[in-house]
Amino acid sequence: VAAYFGFFYRTVMKREEENRKNALGENYKPPLVWGNDAQCCGVMALARAERDNKESTLKGAHLSFTTHTFANRGYFGPVGENNCNLIRIMNLLGVPEKYWSAFVRDGYIDMTSGAARLSDSVNTVSRKQKFVLDRDGYDPNVKYTAITNADDLERARSIIKKIYKELYDKELEDIANIEWEQAKAIKQKAVEMLNDEFVKLGLNKPVLGPNKPIASYAGRLVLVKVSADR
Repeated sequence: VAAYFGFFYRTVMKREEENRKNALGENYKPPLVWGNDAQCCGVMALARAERDNKESTLKGAHLSFTTHTFANRGYFGPVGENNCNLIRIMNLLGVPEKYWSAFVRDGYIDMTSGAARLSDSVNTVSRKQKFVLDRDGYDPNVKYTAITNADDLERARSIIKKIYKELYDKELEDIANIEWEQAKAIKQKAVEMLNDEFVKLGLNKPVLGPNKPIASYAGRLVLVKVSADR
């Protein structure tokens, strides 16, 4: 599946990028190619090969990769005698030989290490994950950036309580007791405050609609991402 995924998306990316380039003309800028987790590692290797090819439509692309968990790294066991396992996996994925060594970590095939090492920027989904990767030396030459999926719950509570007091002129004793209309009003005020912050950062106008719904997805509650308390 991963092999098919890689070849398919390389073809799609090249075709779509050619169309975009023709449509934009002089306003064209190289794309951002962003992969997520082990299932995208083959794609990232193929994208790197295309990016380095001066004749490719993906020339000049910025490659960004996100690793989400410790478990879904794409381990394929030891490289094998005379690299037999490594050769088999790399050929299956169509990875050029000059990139094979990127996928070897401590004598084992690690697809996430390969993608991280071949990308221009890499991020984890929590500070804890970055700390462990750096501490244990997974990829010493990779600069991981932590972009957390979780929340600062205490900070969120303090903001809610502050807005509640401003709106209703009384202390909020228990957040669980907020009524629907109150929650809606608090959300609207919070969005207005966020828009004010965006303007302070240099944006010419607010970018969020206070009266529009906000969709949120917590994803799988694995510990490396977020605690169940969220």
